[in-house]
Amino acid sequence: MPEENGNVEGEVKKRRREDADEEKREKRHKDKKEKDRDHKDKREKKEKDRDRERERERDKESREKDKDKDRDKERRHRDKDRDQDRERDKREKKDKRDKDKREKKDRKEKKEKKERKEKG
Repeated sequence: MPEENGNVEGEVKKRRREDADEEKREKRHKDKKEKDRDHKDKREKKEKDRDRERERERDKESREKDKDKDRDKERRHRDKDRDQDRERDKREKKDKRDKDKREKKDRKEKKEKKERKEKG
């Protein structure tokens, strides 16, 4: 009987050891799963942060592009106005020159007519 009793005690110890090993394995497995989940969450958060940052950059670039477009449009408008002013000034100057020439010619003709009248 003592042999059986010793054997039973050995079996109990063995079973307890196996149970403890199984618990350790389960705990390690659970810890690994948790660690993997945390790692995955961290990776996803980083990815979302990067995506948000890229989106902010795209928005910023888009706003800058729009500002550039607006500045170009304003510049073209100013250039067009300046060119029109220049053309108008040229026309006015030419018109004035032509008018002055006509007036001078008219005065000259009038003077010549007057002189012919006095001579004749």
